[in-house]
Parts: sequence; C-alpha cells; structure tokens
Amino acid sequence: MDRNLRNLTAGNDEWVSRYDLSETVRIVKTTGRIVASFIRDDARLRRLVSSKYGERRRDRTSQILHNTTKTIVAKAVERREAIVLEDIRGIRSLYRRGNWQGRKYRHRMNAWSFSQAQKQIEYKARWTGLPVIRLSKRETRGSSLTCPRCGERLQGDKRLERKLWCGNCRIVMDRDQVAAV
Repeated sequence: MDRNLRNLTAGNDEWVSRYDLSETVRIVKTTGRIVASFIRDDARLRRLVSSKYGERRRDRTSQILHNTTKTIVAKAVERREAIVLEDIRGIRSLYRRGNWQGRKYRHRMNAWSFSQAQKQIEYKARWTGLPVIRLSKRETRGSSLTCPRCGERLQGDKRLERKLWCGNCRIVMDRDQVAAV
C-alpha cells in the first residue's frame, strides 16, 4: 500500500486500486482560507471560529478516510491478503522551516493525515483478523523506482509527470502503482 497526499494506492502483482483523497486536501485548504479571512480584534471570537472550522475539517476528512480504509480492508478480506504498510513516521521532520520550501507547501504537507489512515487500516484489519505487516524505510527503499516485472531501475521524465518508464520492458507505469506493488 502506498500513501500519498492526494491518494491511497493498494494492490499487488495482479491488481492495483487507487483511491482519490484530493477532496480532503480541498477541505483543508477551504477551511484554512475561511479561518484566515476572519478579521476581528477579539481573540476569543477568533479562537471560537478556528475551533469550529477545525472540528469541521477533522470530521469531514476522517469520514472520507473511514470510507476509503473500509473499502481497502474489505477488498483485502475478500481476496484473503495481508496488508503491508511502510513506516513513514519521520516524514514530518522533512517539512520544517528553513529547508527551502514555501509556507503553503509546508502547511499542506504537515496537514496530511497519513497516520490517521494507517491507524484506521490497522484497527479494521485487526478487527477482521487480517495480518498487517509494517516495513521499515530500509526495506522499502527504492521500491517506487524499481520495475516490478524485471527489477531494473525506472526512469522519470518531466513530460510524464507521475509516470515512470522501464527501458528494459518498454512500458510506462504510474509511480504510486509501482510503489504499491
């Protein structure tokens, strides 16, 4: 399984499914814009408004994640497959001030609810009796850059955006799907 800001990708050698989470990014952006537009000199009112929209954002994004993770676990149960997750705990430290990233980009990456998706998948899998395997960074290093068919290193191209191609197999693959396999 591959977790990204805008999608969750699950699959193996035979099938790959992509679940769109771009709605959660839009919700975070919209609620942030609403809170930022509230101009009042009263700190109490500002706190009330930001808490109201913060709860709203949390509830709406967790509902989307709940439905997505429920579908992923249901498909894994149906196919009798284990769920494999990458351990990405240190990802927050990549998006700090002073590392040449803009404020908006850092905010978007730090608002990413990757751990919430992981927790939901783990408890739902445990509930149904599915094994969950957590891989370390060392075990998954380069998995999104290695061709799942032949094992060669995949090449990126700026024109292909999120696609990678294998010079040996002569095929173009989506990088999220490669990482999920």
